[in-house]
Amino acid sequence: MKFSTGLAAGLTLAAGTNAIQLPAWMQNLAPSSNNNRPNVPSMPSISIPSFPGMPAFPTSRLGNSAIPSGKTLTATATSYGSFVAVNPTIPTATPSPSTPAPVTGSNSTTNGTLVSCAQDAKKNPNQSHGANSRCNWAPGFDINTDVETTWPNTGNVVKYTLTISNGTIAPQGDQKIGFLVNGQNPGPKLEANWGDTFEITVINNLQNNGTAIHWHGFQQKQTNTQDGVGGITECPLAPGDSKTYRFQATSYGTTWYHSHFSGQYGEGVLGPIVVNGPTSYNYDIDLGAVAISDYYPLTAFQEEWIASRFGPPTATNYLLNGQNAKVDGSAGTRSKWTFQAGKKHKIRFINTSTDHHFKVQLDGHSMIVVAADFVTITPYRTNELAIAIGQRYDVIVEANQAASNYWLRALMAKDCSFGLNDGTGIANGIISYSNAASGLPTSQMTTVHNNACVDEPLSALKPIVAKSVDSNGFSATTLPVGAGVVQSSNDTVFRWTM
Repeated sequence: MKFSTGLAAGLTLAAGTNAIQLPAWMQNLAPSSNNNRPNVPSMPSISIPSFPGMPAFPTSRLGNSAIPSGKTLTATATSYGSFVAVNPTIPTATPSPSTPAPVTGSNSTTNGTLVSCAQDAKKNPNQSHGANSRCNWAPGFDINTDVETTWPNTGNVVKYTLTISNGTIAPQGDQKIGFLVNGQNPGPKLEANWGDTFEITVINNLQNNGTAIHWHGFQQKQTNTQDGVGGITECPLAPGDSKTYRFQATSYGTTWYHSHFSGQYGEGVLGPIVVNGPTSYNYDIDLGAVAISDYYPLTAFQEEWIASRFGPPTATNYLLNGQNAKVDGSAGTRSKWTFQAGKKHKIRFINTSTDHHFKVQLDGHSMIVVAADFVTITPYRTNELAIAIGQRYDVIVEANQAASNYWLRALMAKDCSFGLNDGTGIANGIISYSNAASGLPTSQMTTVHNNACVDEPLSALKPIVAKSVDSNGFSATTLPVGAGVVQSSNDTVFRWTM
């Protein structure tokens, strides 16, 4: 894929003590940029972000010191040589106050304990969906329905149009080149009910890029050609082209759409999708989706060029629904949500990052986890929630603390992520009680943060509709991974092998 016009004009990248001039083909994109896009600011000269252990060009090393640096290899017409074997030690999560604990009891009875309402839905299958019966949905469909085989056929068609275009964005207050979806970054929320059919027209108004939009997590039963993966299920849409995707929401919960073409989703060609359906724990208010992403000073394509030569770049910030204050608080806008005292609030977290594993905490509050991706689970309580790239978790938070302002933190998992905003400072989201005074939170983290790049414990992720899998013939195995640096045509490129 081409860079957008003029992205790299006059850009010099400095690594260690050696400077690297971008290739001529990138610099030669510049002449027409001012005429075609007068509102796009010119790209300033920058230095390559540093990360621990990175030596001067042309050698390379990952930031994790447990992974050895790669050998420098010479490319030939037939072989790229042998790469250094990498056998990193997978960290184990350290038990802490944030270790999930099962929630027991029933939240629709008067015994004072808290659990899933799934049993109530079985006893009262025709109960209407409501604040005290979230496990119910419609006659014949509730939290106990197996979505692999059964779903409502509502006959309702929900229509959207998404127009992808070039533009400028300012996620932390300063402008940079980016992409827009319906004039915003990230794109708008798409919403339907379980069993509805989505009909989404995607229009490619980009100047120099193809695109294809993937509807993450949908099973696409009998509609495989609507999956939106460029080069796999369709050809990318060329500039000026459009396509109408049509598929049924046979699952329910929280997910997202994103470009499946090169690094475009790293420029914000993405947005949340909410499919309303039953929930395994009762709540009062749905606060909607919270998309968490890492943020870099250059375009995704420039960062990709750097990453292919130096390893993972360093993010300068993280974003919640496309915005945040700068790390020092000097500019930008924090995302904010309002709690109603005494009410239970549903929050839908999505990790839309390109390179970050996050751990979410809400100061002073615990979270009851009710769904992992499109799978509803038996509720459990945690103080810190691990979310890897592409994952989604739905949680319920009860507003049971003093009326005040609290930080909503996306804490960086430092064992595998490199960023300037680690979530411990003043550049975070804010949860404000409806009757709280204005001002920045002074709250402290709920629990000790765990930097390990691990998922939520499997022991805690218990589907409401359990599936047994025949493990015969399967055995544990180790996938060999390699890392190295290849030299070819006067260039040096960092590569992983598997």
